[in-house]
Amino acid sequence: MVKKLLMLIVVLVFGLLMSLDVSGKELKNIKIVASSVENNDPNLEAENAIDGNLATRWSSEFSDPQWIMIDLGQNITIDKVVLYWETAYAKAYQIQISEDGETWDKVYSTTSGNGGKDEISFEPKSARYVRMVGNKRSTEFGYSLYEFEIYVGDNILVPLPVSSEKGILKNSSFEKGAAHWKKSGNAKYIEPYDWHRYDGKFSYGIGNDNGPENAYGEIFQELQIPGEIKKGDLFVFKVWVEGEGNYTGKASLKIEFLDSDGKLLKFYQSEILKGKFDWRKVTVRGEAPEGTKKVIVRCISENMASGKGLSFVWFDNASLDCPIITASSTPKDAFAPENVMKEGKWHSEPSDNQWLTINFREIKKITGLSINWDKDYAKDYELLISNDGEKWNSIYKAKKNKEGVDNIYLDETRAQFIKINCEKSSTGKGFGIKEIDMMGASGFVTLKKYYKIMAEQSPGCYPRWLFKKQTYWTTIGVEDDDKEAIICEDGTIEPHKRGFSIAPFLYMDNKLITRDDAKVTQSLQDSYLPIPSVNWNYDDVKMDIKLLTAGKTGESIAYVWYRVENERKDSVCGKLFLTIRPFQIFPPWQHGGGFSPIYKIEYLNNIITVNNEFKIFPLIKPDAFGSIAGSKYFKLPFKTPAPPELEGDIVYFIKKGLLPEEKNVEDVDGFASSALGYNFELSPGESEEFFIAIPLHNKLPSLNVRMKKSRLKAKFKKILRKNIAFWKSKVDKIKIDIPEIDLVNTLKSNIAYNLITKDGPAFQPGSRSYDKAWMRDGGMQAVALMKMGLTKECREFIDWFSNYQFNSGEIPPIIDTKAEDPLWEEKQKGLVEYDSQGEFIWSVLQYYHFTKDEKFLEDKLSNIIKALEFLVHLRNQRLTLEYKDGPKEKRIFYGILPESTSHEGYYMKHSYWDDFWALKGWKDARTIAKILKRDDLINWIDKEYKELKNCVYKSIRLVMDLNNINYIPGCAELGDFDATSTAVAITYCDELENLPQPQLKNTFNRYYNGLKYRFNPKAEYRFTPYELRCVPALLYMGQKERALSLLRFMLKCRRPLAWNHLAEVVHSDYRFPTYIGDMPHTWVGAEYINGVRSLFVYEKDNSLILGHGIDEHWLTRKEGVSVKNIPTYYGDINYTVKKNKRVLKIKVWGTNVIAPLDGFIFKLPLEEEVKEVDLNGRTLKGFSDKEVIFYRLPT
Repeated sequence: MVKKLLMLIVVLVFGLLMSLDVSGKELKNIKIVASSVENNDPNLEAENAIDGNLATRWSSEFSDPQWIMIDLGQNITIDKVVLYWETAYAKAYQIQISEDGETWDKVYSTTSGNGGKDEISFEPKSARYVRMVGNKRSTEFGYSLYEFEIYVGDNILVPLPVSSEKGILKNSSFEKGAAHWKKSGNAKYIEPYDWHRYDGKFSYGIGNDNGPENAYGEIFQELQIPGEIKKGDLFVFKVWVEGEGNYTGKASLKIEFLDSDGKLLKFYQSEILKGKFDWRKVTVRGEAPEGTKKVIVRCISENMASGKGLSFVWFDNASLDCPIITASSTPKDAFAPENVMKEGKWHSEPSDNQWLTINFREIKKITGLSINWDKDYAKDYELLISNDGEKWNSIYKAKKNKEGVDNIYLDETRAQFIKINCEKSSTGKGFGIKEIDMMGASGFVTLKKYYKIMAEQSPGCYPRWLFKKQTYWTTIGVEDDDKEAIICEDGTIEPHKRGFSIAPFLYMDNKLITRDDAKVTQSLQDSYLPIPSVNWNYDDVKMDIKLLTAGKTGESIAYVWYRVENERKDSVCGKLFLTIRPFQIFPPWQHGGGFSPIYKIEYLNNIITVNNEFKIFPLIKPDAFGSIAGSKYFKLPFKTPAPPELEGDIVYFIKKGLLPEEKNVEDVDGFASSALGYNFELSPGESEEFFIAIPLHNKLPSLNVRMKKSRLKAKFKKILRKNIAFWKSKVDKIKIDIPEIDLVNTLKSNIAYNLITKDGPAFQPGSRSYDKAWMRDGGMQAVALMKMGLTKECREFIDWFSNYQFNSGEIPPIIDTKAEDPLWEEKQKGLVEYDSQGEFIWSVLQYYHFTKDEKFLEDKLSNIIKALEFLVHLRNQRLTLEYKDGPKEKRIFYGILPESTSHEGYYMKHSYWDDFWALKGWKDARTIAKILKRDDLINWIDKEYKELKNCVYKSIRLVMDLNNINYIPGCAELGDFDATSTAVAITYCDELENLPQPQLKNTFNRYYNGLKYRFNPKAEYRFTPYELRCVPALLYMGQKERALSLLRFMLKCRRPLAWNHLAEVVHSDYRFPTYIGDMPHTWVGAEYINGVRSLFVYEKDNSLILGHGIDEHWLTRKEGVSVKNIPTYYGDINYTVKKNKRVLKIKVWGTNVIAPLDGFIFKLPLEEEVKEVDLNGRTLKGFSDKEVIFYRLPT
């Protein structure tokens, strides 16, 4: 059985053109049936759910219950189902399996489905039949699935790979796990990824990053062609390609023609693409030589360099056509009809009524085509389709056409032939076509795709993500509330998580003014408080948009303040439009879909209600309001350029300065939109203000439209003042005065952001992607805020989290109380993380250090002992003879913690991250036992700590030896370089003195050399700002300048700069569309807080270190450096440092300070030699150039 399973894995990874079960047999006779099909529409049949194409779908009748069932043809062991829901998803449904079709076993059930992509894992079970049973719909429509996939492990069984009869690249978007594509090469990465794509489900990435020099990678497929291949048959292979970041290779496509023995007869290769380039369609064409029996297509990347940053080329939406092209006439061979799909052009005889026909050899899906007309273009023409070449149906007519490229988008249809009937020539000299490009199945235009087409033509009117550009946002909310709103950098607001958005536009000078017409900047209140503004400036007319929240936790309301000001020398008249549309701020690559359906808009008594649930209160009555149901106006076919304007979008009206008369609308497809219109007429220097309120819960605002504008404005100012006072009370407890004010402002902003993303006691790293509580993230967040003077929050988090400890003693890695919004990780099989044990114990002791609350330690001691016992249980799994006496490859695991997913860089590895936290847990537990005088625990703790320590460092040495590396590895299996992971051993786990040298030095030398590359403004990179934990690590190792350089680089990576926060992922290309985690990402923010604090104060052993990160240049100003009210283990510390010529004056004092056992150590910021030190009026006889030690305050 083991042998057979291994064979299965190899086959699926390398992509043979068959689908296999665990016994290695080919799956045959797979069938799919459903309880019903909407209106018996053949375009919505059940088989669409297993065709590997997200452009097609199954849809049921509009009733409950419904089901869709796959018959695998034989009993097979399976363990995962993946569903891709259309808008009409199931609210309540089950996944059931059966061996006989009569007795069913329920493997999954939910009553809170939320659509999108559902990954459902279960224990491996044998089944022939697999069905989804929908019990409750989410909409008034039926159930609709794009895809229904079945897996064993990571290997996909359904949908089927390419069939042997009609096998021309059916799965063009490189579906993950499908057996369509083989791969080869030594590049570090050759994999499909769902987070980076052009327009398919997945893109195939070939990349290198510290991999082999001059790496090579390719994906390829041997194709079965319908019918016989004849000499001269045309083959056209097309793929979208992108060179990302620091791409150093050469990318190309290739077609190879082979005989029956596999001998290469001839090949054709595309142009070579080098360096960074945006998505582009690359084509390679070739004619089959005589004797061709097989065709292989390849996507290739070669000569990829190593160690110069992440280097990736991406391939998506592959297609292959081998058409037979004929025409009514061709005056010369040079103008043959097949030229439209290879070099050259087709031209007819010089008369009207000519035609060109393409025979695809098989019936295929047709969704559109591009026709590149020559100067002799058709003014009038018609498109027709046929399955047999005799009976023709008209699908599109064009009148009064123009020269250039026509992109014709069609209703999805199936045909073997397509004909272009050219009726009237533009010149009277016949017809010329340079090129024809078929769009294929992925080109089908849905309502969503129509918006993308419109966005490409009017980008300022639509979210940037519609044309694949990154956008950034920030978060506002009330402390401890579980609802937050976000505002985009252009002023668009998303009041509810992944809900509709409200976007502003101005109409002046007889045109619509968008963000692209204005200079757009951002700011925070007083440059650091979490009250964001977006500022537009168009030709000296300014618009400021300020967003804030107010109210009690659980009753919060978002308020938006729009202010339009005229700075021109003459008067200006115009309109402010606030559009409500079904777009999220969150881009689709954030796993949110991008669209948020609006099914109903109601405007009654000056209140706007969206989807019968969400309220918007215009506090100034609009001069106009209008709504429109978008899908009623959507029709296919249409043509670009210059398509009919999308009348179903509110932009159609506001471009003309108008709004529709209709106010209340319903749209079954969820594409309703509306807008408020406010007129303004401003003399020079005048301004006008408009206000709206948006409840984040069900609490109604106290302000209303009946108030006088002056009173309303006064109320708003009062709310703003109250907001300012509240946030200052939270973030102004500490005072740091240095010349680099951005460094301090960003510190304060991240204190606030951590409070905003916190739900009750639960610290969370984000508000949208990551609104769940991890022990890892939350513990570091809670302690970071405690270091800023917020103690209560830390205790509440620890108390809350300890309630969830399992009977086994395990501290759970994550707590999710939001059943209606399941975390993507929880849909994965085996969320295994072991760092929580040590992090919990560390958090408890940290709280004690800052509060001296011994009672708290006593209360948590039982939790700590159970957590330690669980660590023992974990370690025992690696203390067996298999690991003790086995080969080196086994001995590297002896006595350390088992593999886990704690470290997000890889899946299920023996990460030293876990071991360092376990060591910290044992050390801190010993300290707690001593404080509580629990001597009975000391021997046990010491024994376990010593044994774990010995095993961890022996493992590290073995891994370094086994892999011949000169740095500290990140995990035992890979021997990988990961300084950011290693930094946790120094920054948090106090292992600096234990880590082996010179490997530790080598690790951070290598890290910093890589970091210096990013300092170049032209450098291309992608990284996670968790690297901030390297700031204290570098400082503790005596590398102050490096620590400061890293911190300053991170400040440049804020997106946007003025909002003072970092995402989880930063890309050098500001607009590159990629997953960025959350904004602000507050675990990253906590790392920033910790890093900045370490510049001024940190605890080490029994000492308090002061001033270690002070830049000497900060002392060139008269005020010098001032630090006040920073909490430490020993009390709140204050100090000033001033330089007067060659004299450095340092004053240190504190509040309720207890002197550390080994004293206060002030690290001197000067590079020059110290001649003399006076301490409290006495000259010290023993001192160094680096530091001064003293034992009492004030000093």
